[in-house]
Amino acid sequence: MIRALLGISLLLCVGEVFYLAGQGFSPRSGYAPEQPIPFSHKLHAGDMGLDCQYCHTQSEKGRHATVPSLNVCMNCHNQVKRRVGASEDSVHLTKLREHFANNEPIRWIKVHDTSDYVYFSHRPHVKTAGISCQTCHGPVENMDKVKVSVPFNMGWCLDCHRQKPGYINAPVWNVDNELIRHATFANMGSRHSGECQTDSDCRRSQTCSEADNGVGVCGYSDYAKSAHLNTAGPQNCTTCHR
Repeated sequence: MIRALLGISLLLCVGEVFYLAGQGFSPRSGYAPEQPIPFSHKLHAGDMGLDCQYCHTQSEKGRHATVPSLNVCMNCHNQVKRRVGASEDSVHLTKLREHFANNEPIRWIKVHDTSDYVYFSHRPHVKTAGISCQTCHGPVENMDKVKVSVPFNMGWCLDCHRQKPGYINAPVWNVDNELIRHATFANMGSRHSGECQTDSDCRRSQTCSEADNGVGVCGYSDYAKSAHLNTAGPQNCTTCHR
């Protein structure tokens, strides 16, 4: 009798997990840890309009977007020591400068984190597919404290990869930061047929191909075509589980 009850309980628990996962629930949804210094994305990315890649320099170049070094912070805060209108220097910025003077990095707490067995690279998503930061990280330009705003689980990733060719299952955020899911076109913009030396000379999502005379031509890579231009996103298990 006890074994039967335990079996039924286990079955119900497993069923609930799969049901919640199917509804887009994730244990990380809403996760918003307190940081060593209360950095406001709303102030920097929203009010001041700083580009995400000014701080997260590797999002178009590599697997990790990277957390900015203190050198990047001090580009501004070597001079800026308080908010506009404040009568005293910020204690948080004082802490930042102390860490910089002591060559001691800030121990930021990671908010958006994938499991160790999941391979994810920013470059094919940001550079190749042209997906905006807000698609995965939410409207960070409206957040004083960054939180996980999307399910951020396997089903949610596959929802995007299963869209019809040229489309991503991208979210739209209203003024109350409520999530509205819809499909939107990726890789906007026509082909740039000019000459190039590096990828930066081309339109977003294009790469510079080498030519015999040393002058390259902008075009879409095979990955771009396979990922979001000609077919739906890759869904093979080994895409993420390598």
